[in-house]
Amino acid sequence: MSDELLYGAYSRAIMPSVFNRFKVRRVFGTRKRSGVFFGRQAPALLVYEDESQYPIDLYPKIGEGKRESIEEFLQNLLTGKIAVKV
Repeated sequence: MSDELLYGAYSRAIMPSVFNRFKVRRVFGTRKRSGVFFGRQAPALLVYEDESQYPIDLYPKIGEGKRESIEEFLQNLLTGKIAVKV
């Protein structure tokens, strides 16, 4: 993806972090370059609900002082600890 397309995806992807109060800036970028690692050096998993245009969640993330990985999300989904319509 071009830098423009990737930054557009990052901009949409961070919406859940604002509403749910978790941190992604340190995961996907730096203070000066927000989202610079998104989808390149830092893989990203976006969780969508039904046919929504915008993601409802994003992994990895830092929430409540704990980093939540993509692997943890998938493990919790498989074991039924969380329920998401995907």
